[in-house]
Amino acid sequence: MYNKHFPLFIKGKVVTKEALEGLRDFPHALASIAFDHLSDGILFGLSIFFRRDTNIIAVSRGALKYNGRIILIPENELAINQYGTLLYIKLIVEKYCEKDGFEFCPIAFKLDQEDCKEGEFELGRFCLNENAVLRCEHDFFDDFRTPVNTLDITHCLFAGNGGATLHPNILKGFAKALLSTSSDMIDISFALLCINSSLIHKESIEWYIAKKVVGEYRAYHFEALYNKLAEILSNNAKKVNPTITISRNRPQIY
Repeated sequence: MYNKHFPLFIKGKVVTKEALEGLRDFPHALASIAFDHLSDGILFGLSIFFRRDTNIIAVSRGALKYNGRIILIPENELAINQYGTLLYIKLIVEKYCEKDGFEFCPIAFKLDQEDCKEGEFELGRFCLNENAVLRCEHDFFDDFRTPVNTLDITHCLFAGNGGATLHPNILKGFAKALLSTSSDMIDISFALLCINSSLIHKESIEWYIAKKVVGEYRAYHFEALYNKLAEILSNNAKKVNPTITISRNRPQIY
């Protein structure tokens, strides 16, 4: 038995159809093996940056899984032309089409005020005041839901096992806040998992919440996960300082 053969390109030798098919099929097969178990959602990259000198939203390159297929996304830029209103940064994926012997997947980036529809993926949302700076880095856990002049990534869908999961930056931010407020071994174990892993599946987050807050396992709507994590940080802060009545970790919903 042999594993999949690879073509050899030797000077003077004709490149065969089989050799070209081998080159074509290998990356698709490798991606299928690596990501078949994951749901649709962002796989890598697609981070948001703000260019203050030009008021431009820059989106880094990345990879997305949609309808079981892996789509590579190039870098892009979006000009901000509305201020003082909630805007969604969207990646729009259209149906595959064929042209001149190639298969294409049309994609587009857009800023608008509507919730995402089928084929649209939210990369973040924000409300920016005119002449203000959009903050894309978050110092505290509740910064992810700061309603004005701060990027909100709590609604981004990252591909996960059994369903979409939270943005890795949210979980790393939660882990850092958790380690500074708790010595509980459940907290420490989950926090270290978040710091050391690039992907934490939704079910793992739900089991952690069950052990800390609810007492039994429950599946949560995607947005409710952030609120439960914020509740855990708030409870920990009150244990450290019982006089706290309003926690900085309480998210602001808009």
